[in-house]
Amino acid sequence: MERIGKRSNRLYGVRSEKRFHLTELLAVQPPEPLATFLDLNGYLPVGVPMLKRVLGLPGQTVCRNGLTTSVDDIAVGARREIAMDAAGRCRNGRAATSSATANSFS
Repeated sequence: MERIGKRSNRLYGVRSEKRFHLTELLAVQPPEPLATFLDLNGYLPVGVPMLKRVLGLPGQTVCRNGLTTSVDDIAVGARREIAMDAAGRCRNGRAATSSATANSFS
């Protein structure tokens, strides 16, 4: 994983790290088959890293149940349920009118 950091007189730099801190922003290469899924569905080309925040450190348990994300059984966030993304694509192959709770990669 790579750490994203603000640099003076430049936008951002990326460097390889082995230790991370909560809420840091990381550049992560999605594994297969996720990388192919993201590419084929127009979300992210193969070879382009995803930007993710660190929510848990080694020894902590990060879970998502429905719309709620928790760390060590403490709710830390919730995502909105949306049927379509900003580009008008149906999320998770469900019809835009679906009211079912869908898991995502976010």
